[in-house]
Amino acid sequence: QYHTPVSFVPAYTDAQWSADGQYLALRARDAGRLGIWNPNAKTFKWLTLSTFTDHPGWQIDAYCWSHDGHTIAYSGRSAIGRDVEVHVRDANSTNENDITDVYRGGVPVTAITFTGHDRQLALGDARGIVTRIDLKAGSVPLTGYHPKVNEVFSIDEALYSASQDEILMWNKKVAPAQYWNFLSSGEIEYQGL
Repeated sequence: QYHTPVSFVPAYTDAQWSADGQYLALRARDAGRLGIWNPNAKTFKWLTLSTFTDHPGWQIDAYCWSHDGHTIAYSGRSAIGRDVEVHVRDANSTNENDITDVYRGGVPVTAITFTGHDRQLALGDARGIVTRIDLKAGSVPLTGYHPKVNEVFSIDEALYSASQDEILMWNKKVAPAQYWNFLSSGEIEYQGL
């Protein structure tokens, strides 16, 4: 086997390989930056947010890779946190403007994941709102509430959100938030219905 020597700058606070193992995302949390390393091409590039590219105060808060490839989704915000954007891009693209803007809001995103066979994104924000976005339609079909959400993840079609206190399992039903159910502490609670 061949190995590419890698040395990491201590400023990088976390790293994740793409699902296909071709790219490594490196986040420098203190600097609010996110970059992608391609070991095959021996290249590294910083990702940008369309609105904040020339703004010195923007920072990336959360990111995730798609489940079956090398598409990356990431969220960023202005320094004061009132201008929030979520973007999706193919890590293989060499065009810096090849960014799909999928969400804009006013509250920092704390967690992000692909769901629904990579057709949707789920976001958790600083207010505790969990939002599911349909990437093809560009719509926000579902929202729910999970106080202090700090992680969202999916397995098959199921969506989970987590805080320090609990893990919620959201059902697969594509319906308004009042029909969502969740599993927490061994009990099933129903909203609506």
